[in-house]
Amino acid sequence: MLPTDQHSPRVHDLLLLRSGILSSAGMATPAWVTSHKAGNLWVVVRRAAAPDGFVPVGMRGSNRHERWGGFADLTDVKERLRPSQLSFHMALRTRIVLPALAALSWLERQLGRSELDWGPVGSVGFELATGQQVVTATSDLDLALFAPTRFARDTARDLWSGMNAAPAIFELRGKRVFVAGHKGMVGSAIVRRLKSEACEVVVADRSECDLRRPDQVERYLARYFSSFDNGLPPPGLYHRILREIEGPLLSAALSATRGNQIRAADLLGVNRNTLRKKIRDLDIQVYRTSGS
Repeated sequence: MLPTDQHSPRVHDLLLLRSGILSSAGMATPAWVTSHKAGNLWVVVRRAAAPDGFVPVGMRGSNRHERWGGFADLTDVKERLRPSQLSFHMALRTRIVLPALAALSWLERQLGRSELDWGPVGSVGFELATGQQVVTATSDLDLALFAPTRFARDTARDLWSGMNAAPAIFELRGKRVFVAGHKGMVGSAIVRRLKSEACEVVVADRSECDLRRPDQVERYLARYFSSFDNGLPPPGLYHRILREIEGPLLSAALSATRGNQIRAADLLGVNRNTLRKKIRDLDIQVYRTSGS
């Protein structure tokens, strides 16, 4: 961690404010900002002009749409972290299975010996700096790369080649994907999406795999396992399946109840607070419609 008086904060730096008080940047202050308890507030430096003695910063709330810009007093800065100081190793052990953090681990191994000034920003950078669990299974990995001089063409090409080889969150090219119940609302939407990928889609209707009958599910999974050369799919199957089915399941329940979260929670058999947390963690958009 660098002392804050050695260098001026720059865009994407994360600052910890002692008082947690921000000055308005001429925008209306939403209720979620005013309800924040003073003290120890993490903010991110944004790109804007600021009065003397202040730095333009952004504050984030618990929901994705909760973002607000203001100004922080430089004398109120207690700590500062730059993107280059953030590392995959700062993540909690239980969080490293998330695709965005796994991709960061891969990139650190590839770029670890380079002299580039780079690091994670966005939700990944914020979680690593603050410990607040804001990264979800669908989060992107955003990076900031600072170049004091213009890149040579060969350097830029080599950097792009390395980045382009990074593992995708869902790498489907050349894979065989099984979809059970493809004629339903969720299944048909999944099939439509898969048709845009370079993968083989294998479907099964309810007569072949009724998810209400464990024996049929077991046979279907046996068929899935046997599709791999050694009879074993890649490691991490349990969490991968849960991650892939949970979002569509919640979305389908919310759609069926016209966005009514109380009815959706009852339909799913979960506590409404649990449902709200999962909606937030999975970044699911909820729309209320008439008739709910």
